[in-house]
Amino acid sequence: MTTIGDPQFKGVVLNSTLTTTLLAASAGTRIRIDHVTISNGATAGTVTLSRFDSSASATYEILNATPIAANNATTGNIPPLELTTFYLEAGDELRGGATTTTDAKISIDYYTITL
Repeated sequence: MTTIGDPQFKGVVLNSTLTTTLLAASAGTRIRIDHVTISNGATAGTVTLSRFDSSASATYEILNATPIAANNATTGNIPPLELTTFYLEAGDELRGGATTTTDAKISIDYYTITL
């Protein structure tokens, strides 16, 4: 029986490790990501965001060193970040990071689906 959990939120301060796991789907689950917002503080920088597909052992870039202005926010429905609802299958990960000079943060709204 498939069960969809309550809406969840995760916020992460992005660091300079561009492959930091931000969200991961564990065994027996699927994650539905509905909205992503990346915000930045007083210093401009770049943000990298990728999706690791465990079944293909491959990483797919969503954002690659994309500039984000100081005191700015980029949401899932305006450029340069154009994300619609997408899923992470069991073992998949949403990864990311930012240049060391930023104080960028990512906010992720999602549901966990138990299979």
